[in-house]
Formats: sequence, structure tokens, C-alpha cells
Amino acid sequence: MIYDIFYVSKSKINDLDYAQFRQRFPISQKIENVSSFEDIRIKAFTKFFYVIWDGTKILDFQFDYKVGDYDQEYIHVWKTLRNDEETYQGGIALFPKNIKLVSSREFANKFYINKKEIDQIISKQVYPRYNIKDYDEYKDILENTGHDMFWYVPEDIELVDESIFNLYFDPNNGKYDYDRNENHSFKNGEYYDGVFLFSKNKMISEKEFKFRFLATKKEIDILASTPKPFEQHHIDSYSEYLDIIETCKTNMFWVVWPDIELIEDLDYQVPYYDQHITHVFLNDKWYDGVVLFSKSEPVTKKEFDYRFYKNRKEIDMQMSVPKPYDIFFISYNEPSADKNYKNLVAKFPRAKRIHGIRGIHNAHKAAAENSETEMVWVVDADAILLEDFNFEIEYYPHYDSGNRKEHLSTVHIWQSKNPINGLIYGYGGVKLLPKDLVLEMNIDSVDMTTSISEKIKIQQEVSNVTAFNVNPFETWKSAFRECVKLSSRIIDRNYDEENEVRLKIWMEKGEDRLFGKYALAGAKAGYMYGSMNLGNNDKLRLINDFQWLKSQFIEWQKENEQPGKNNNS
Repeated sequence: MIYDIFYVSKSKINDLDYAQFRQRFPISQKIENVSSFEDIRIKAFTKFFYVIWDGTKILDFQFDYKVGDYDQEYIHVWKTLRNDEETYQGGIALFPKNIKLVSSREFANKFYINKKEIDQIISKQVYPRYNIKDYDEYKDILENTGHDMFWYVPEDIELVDESIFNLYFDPNNGKYDYDRNENHSFKNGEYYDGVFLFSKNKMISEKEFKFRFLATKKEIDILASTPKPFEQHHIDSYSEYLDIIETCKTNMFWVVWPDIELIEDLDYQVPYYDQHITHVFLNDKWYDGVVLFSKSEPVTKKEFDYRFYKNRKEIDMQMSVPKPYDIFFISYNEPSADKNYKNLVAKFPRAKRIHGIRGIHNAHKAAAENSETEMVWVVDADAILLEDFNFEIEYYPHYDSGNRKEHLSTVHIWQSKNPINGLIYGYGGVKLLPKDLVLEMNIDSVDMTTSISEKIKIQQEVSNVTAFNVNPFETWKSAFRECVKLSSRIIDRNYDEENEVRLKIWMEKGEDRLFGKYALAGAKAGYMYGSMNLGNNDKLRLINDFQWLKSQFIEWQKENEQPGKNNNS
């Protein structure tokens, strides 16, 4: 039969040592706030019962000792180690249930008169360990503990060196008086904010406890622990953020936005005294990327949406770069499309293709629907990119730059060079379009690009040659469509003077270039069609129907080209 085992603590706080002890000996019971021996004795049901005081570490002992017939009236005590010195005072004791009296002095000093000493070391004196939740618990331990010192082991750390808990300053040795009256801190990763050995004789303030930053302390250069990793979350909405605030089990948590790409592991250590502050890290050159949010001090929706926080700490460490915007190559049945797409992918492997969708608006909507980024690069099928053109990361708007909202509602158009007449303007150039606005655009508009947003930004850089002159039809069609737009004035925010100049060049220059005569013919036909149908959107919308355009070209051929004549140049 195993005797009752009582673990005695003067504090109501659950200490870590008892948690470990109970794992080994589940039948043990913890008794708190004991004021006399009788408080323990009346709880015993067995003929004998063990008493272990908090601050006692059990060595190789199984509590299976059997009391001999002639020793049943004695208190049995075993040796315990106190800083490598053997003593019978204060370790484990086995009491008979029917003992007549243990005086308050014997009980307080753990030194008994009617005892039997067993020459076996079964325990070691250590300071009790606690997970202390708040300052009130700290004060409770300070007031009730019977020890000179006690350990504070926070829940947000992982121990790496348990040997530190063997540290014990013998109260009978005067050379330890200084240490017993000083608070000690041990290394927690890079900082001294993990394990503490608190002195009963040196109370700290509530602020010191809250931030784990003591005004005076003895720092022990031993790596005792490392911080537990902060939770990591990929979110994009404030409601998701609020849910994490409620459920997160770490003091801080990482947020990785969908529009960034990590380039470093998320293993940054925040000192505990700073864990109430939002930490922001470099995203390329701006502080709008990865965030470490504090669970204790939530940010507002406005701060969240703009990624600009009032109470923040900027960490000069690049953890991410903006996720490159999706690139879409849009083609229908252009003869050079396969070749141009192959060249595009060779330089920019992330480029995707939207092919064979009838209607320019529908094709662009399909690109937006398949995009995973908030802006979409669009490259036309007849575009041959210049060697030095790049979908630069520098062009991505950062939250800190102040123009992000403006940027995400603007259509950006790069210049393109016309291979027949030498014009350089936005016709056929690379475009950067707001995904959401493309999805919402009016598909009945004549000019797709200018119908997406009222905000148009023309970039001065030339992105490509718009090589539409690959055969008679493609050349005629492209010139016809553009000159219908110019002559009908349906391109919003274009100047009439510029339109007139461009129309004149389209209709007069480049006949000597490859398929140049088809460009001039298509331009003239487009000019006449646009002028005749000024304001008639039903007629003008037909220029986005490639089958209708094909029929118009065939009609033009019948009227203007002689059978059997070489018309390929």
C-alpha cells in the first residue's frame, strides 16, 4: 500500500514543480495555505503520510518505503541536498497518522524531535517555480512563500536549460546574502526577459512586472530559454484580423498580406517590453509588408486598411517584396501571337495567356477573373516588347507612399511605336489595369481602355512596337479600328488637335513599309466610318467585333483589289 502524499505550498498559485510531481505521482494532493501540522494530518486516510514542501525536487525515490514494526511512532526523515550539502532538515518526511504532537516551532523549521533519520539522499532543495499570470499573483507569492526566492517561468517561452533551476543560495551561508536579496534574470534568446529568479526581499513594481524590464537586476549570461514562435496568419480583411485577436495564443502574431512575397523566415524576436507595439518591416524599400501585431493593443480598421499604424515600430529589415502583378497576354487569332507569347514567357515566365475569347471587353474581363493580384498587366498579341522594358517592382504602389488608393483606381498606359508610320503614343502599348474596375467595366463601351476608369495615366516610357502589320487583314483592321476611335472622338480625355495630327499621319505616312498600303487604306476607311457615325454608339461598337471587321475588309478587297495582283506588300 502506498501512503498518502501531500505536497504543501503556502501559495494558491499553481507552481510548475507540483505539476511535474503530479505527473509522476497522480495520487498526490496539493494543500495550500497550511498554518499548522494539524491542517495536514486531518486529511490523511492512511496509517502514515508523506509531506513534501514546495521547493523540494524529488530524485530517485518511488514513495514505496515501508515502516518497520518498531518504528511506527517516529517521524521518518531522509537526507536532502542543499547546495551539495547533505541535511535532514526540510526535505521529505513520513508522519504517523496517530502522532500526538508536532509543535509549531518544529513544523515551521521542519526540524523534528521524535524522528528517525534515514541515511539516503532522495531530494534536493530548490526554489519553487511558478507561471505567474499577473502582478496580483506575484504579490500573493511574495507574501505567502516560505522561501527567500522563487522562479518565474512565463508561458510564452521554451526552456532550453533546466539546469539553472539547481541554483540555490544556502541561507546558512552569509556569502549568499547579496544574491538572496537580488532579482536575477536569464537570457531568453537575445534578451533577458524570460526566466527570472525573484527575491522575496526585493519587490518589483507593477510596471516592471508588466514589461519584464527590471530597473535593477543581476543578469545571468546563460541561455535558459527561447521565445515561443509567434503565430503566423495570411489574411486580407479586418474581420479576419479581429477573429485572430480573439483566438491567438501568442502575445503577438505575424500577418502576411496576399500582395507580398516573403524573402526571409519569420523568426524575428521582439523584446517583451515592446510586445504591445505593432512592428512593421521593410517591403522592398517601404514599411508596408509583413506586420507583427500586438494582441493586447488592436489597431483600428482605418489603420489596418491603410497599413499605417499610430503606435508602430519600424524594423530596418527587409522581410518581403511586393508580389509581382500578373501579366496577361491577350490574343484572338493573330498570326504572330504564338511567337510573341513565346518570347514574352521566355523573359517573364509568370506571364499567362487569354486566347480565343470573342470581344475585347470579355477577353480583358477573363484576364481579371484569372488574376490573383489587384492590378493586371496586359500585353496585346501584336506587341513586341523592347529589350529594356521591364515590369518593374519600383512601379508597385506602397501604402506609405500616400498614392496607393489613387494608383489602384487608375489605368496606366505605356507608349508604343507604330512600325508603319512611326507614331509613338498609347495605341497598342502595354497597360496596367485595376482588376476590380476591369471586372465592373461597361462591356457596351466602344473604347475598352478609357471606359475602365476616369483616371488615365500615360507613361512616357516606350514599352513595345505594336507589330500589327503581319498580313493584309490584321494591318487594315488595326488601322481601321484606331482611326474610327480618333475620328469619332470616343476616346475620353483625348485632345482634338492631337487626334487630327495622328489621323493625318495614319492616312498619309508609311505606304512603303510592309503592308503599308493596307494601313493607309484601313485608316481612311476608319476615318470615314467614324465621321459618318459620330455619336452612334451602336454602329461604333461594331469595331470590337472581329468577325464584322473581317466582313468589312472583304468588302473593301472586292472594291479595291484586282484579282491575281500581288497585294502582300
